[in-house]
Amino acid sequence: MRFWVFFGLLITLSCASQNTTCNVLRHGRDGKDGVNGRDGVNGRDGLNGKDGVNGRDGLNGREGVKGRDGLNGRDGCDGAPGKDGLQGPLGPPGNDGKDLLASQWKECSWILLNNGKDNGLIKDCTFVKKFVSTYLRISVSSNGRVNGANSCKRWFVTIDNQECLPTPIDYAQYRYSASLIVNFLLKGQCRIPKTGSMKIGLNIGNCLGYGDADGYTGFQQATRITIEEIAPPQA
Repeated sequence: MRFWVFFGLLITLSCASQNTTCNVLRHGRDGKDGVNGRDGVNGRDGLNGKDGVNGRDGLNGREGVKGRDGLNGRDGCDGAPGKDGLQGPLGPPGNDGKDLLASQWKECSWILLNNGKDNGLIKDCTFVKKFVSTYLRISVSSNGRVNGANSCKRWFVTIDNQECLPTPIDYAQYRYSASLIVNFLLKGQCRIPKTGSMKIGLNIGNCLGYGDADGYTGFQQATRITIEEIAPPQA
């Protein structure tokens, strides 16, 4: 822009020095637009200020001293005894143990048994035991004979093929020479800690330390096995 102003000033001065009237603007063509000047350079931004430094955290305070436990308070006075509660209703009457056990017995009998067996089971009787803690009272009545010099036979009771422990229910007959028929009664109590059906048997066998001998049971009379379920003995 300054160039064109300067150029016009030179033309004016030239015309004036020649005393000639210049009609440059009267018939001349319009001049072309000048070239746009370049944009000025932007100024630089100012520098950002630095962020301030964060302050340090303060120190944690110390824990306070724990307080001591207070003293236990004294026991209060005992309250007055409460009144007795009302008596409850009477329970139903219990079963009479004696009457109950009195009905628990059984007898098996045989007339004119006349059994010549020398060893093993002669007869047995089935019994149903109702209570675990009760005992069995067993009685066996019959007669027996041992034949032969210096001979011995033994009659004994078994419960389900086992003798009563620790003390058996038995009878032994020894003969030195003559053979006689002798009545006997086997009787005793045995603890059987179970219930249900069981077999009570009369058996014959040899005596300990003696050999086999001829035996005979129930000659010309009745033979009985009687069983009772009874209460345990007193301590």
